[in-house]
Amino acid sequence: MAKLDFLIIGAQKAGTSSLRAFFRENSEFFRIPTREMQFWNRSMNFKDGAGIKEYLQILEGGQPGKLAGEKTPNYLNSKDAPKRLKKYFPDTKLIAILRNPIDRAYSSYWHGRKNGAIPENMSFSELIRLDHKDSELPFHSVVERGFYDKHLAYWLRHFHSDQFSVLEHEDVITNQESRLRDLAKFLELSDSQIFRLKLTFPHVNRAKQNRFPRLTRAIYNSHFLDYKRRVKLISKITFEKEYKEMEQADRRYLERVYSDHVTNLESILGRELQWT
Repeated sequence: MAKLDFLIIGAQKAGTSSLRAFFRENSEFFRIPTREMQFWNRSMNFKDGAGIKEYLQILEGGQPGKLAGEKTPNYLNSKDAPKRLKKYFPDTKLIAILRNPIDRAYSSYWHGRKNGAIPENMSFSELIRLDHKDSELPFHSVVERGFYDKHLAYWLRHFHSDQFSVLEHEDVITNQESRLRDLAKFLELSDSQIFRLKLTFPHVNRAKQNRFPRLTRAIYNSHFLDYKRRVKLISKITFEKEYKEMEQADRRYLERVYSDHVTNLESILGRELQWT
């Protein structure tokens, strides 16, 4: 059976695409698919284990001898992913990159607005004050995904803490070379291999907005288009544009929501986070 050396499990809108770009820029040592596999978290792909062969064929990519991995940020908050992965690849190294949950939530909101998952008439203020435990909410709650302590604690029930590298998005941006070098050491590259790495954290997935929100939502909800076609069509009607700053009242509200979760996360990681 082919191997799965590492898995980027999340968090969504916290820099996972930039991490994947780092690995792809260093293709001498790594191989990683360009798309999110959504394998361990989705039953329709996992198929009670029957989908493993196809999954590993995609990871192998005809390039043996390199460290193989993939990134799907939805794994972090999945209840199925840890159990399934443990059964087939109990020794896989797990990488999580986390971002200030308040900023992550805001970015997630605009991502949902861009791709049609969140209606244009729903403000960020309205969304975050709805019951964030209700899975029927648009984009499955931009708030709950930032409860990193809860999600990591669940993963730690299935994997040893030594198998995790937990990065802070803000820290990686500020200290790219040192943090990426640490990540390479975590993946057990030799000193000579690390010396040849491009230690850069590319800025990808820039903020975008769409020109035709109603059309975008229609495409998003279409039952006649598969995921790839929806993404391709939506990308054609979006443009790069920084979204407006978060309202201070919303930031203060989320500070209260996340306060205990951040404290718990610091306890789990055994270090103080830059967000505090």
